[in-house]
Amino acid sequence: MARNRGNRPSLAQDVLNYLNARIDEEDILVYKRHVLEQRGGQGAYTILVFARLVERACEKLKIPYGTGSSMNKKQTTGNGPRISIADVVLFYSAKFPSDLAPAPSTFGNHRSIYLRAKTCMVNLENRELNQEDQTFLRSLRAIVHTPLAELAMVQPEAYGSLSAFRMRIDLLEKMFHKKVKAKEN
Repeated sequence: MARNRGNRPSLAQDVLNYLNARIDEEDILVYKRHVLEQRGGQGAYTILVFARLVERACEKLKIPYGTGSSMNKKQTTGNGPRISIADVVLFYSAKFPSDLAPAPSTFGNHRSIYLRAKTCMVNLENRELNQEDQTFLRSLRAIVHTPLAELAMVQPEAYGSLSAFRMRIDLLEKMFHKKVKAKEN
């Protein structure tokens, strides 16, 4: 990665060309419509959509995406150049130069919130929850399972700010851990 615009890294041309060829045009349109155009605030919706887009690209490129996968570790991509999760994040910044695009280090935090939300959704499925928690889990299912091309059916305002979303995930994780400890006793 080369550096430009101060400290923001940029992609090597071979990586940019490879990602241009491999990332679906449909995903680029989803990024434009549901991330860039929705970025009036730092809402959780845009962050979750972007995390899904990067996850999808990583799956296609066979780059490990889950918790514990390094953002900067380059992975062999068949006949293409070695690419990292950070390169995929930078690809979207290169496609739509904008100060709104997150730096890879910031995206690393966003990815972790997204992965924690997916884990909460699975761990608390079929559990006794109050109405508010059930509603929140339904909204998680909507953002995680709605096909990217159909995101217009998901309500962005349902996810609120990133800090409120993160606090909600923290509460659900604590709830799950309490239930696990209660079963062990």
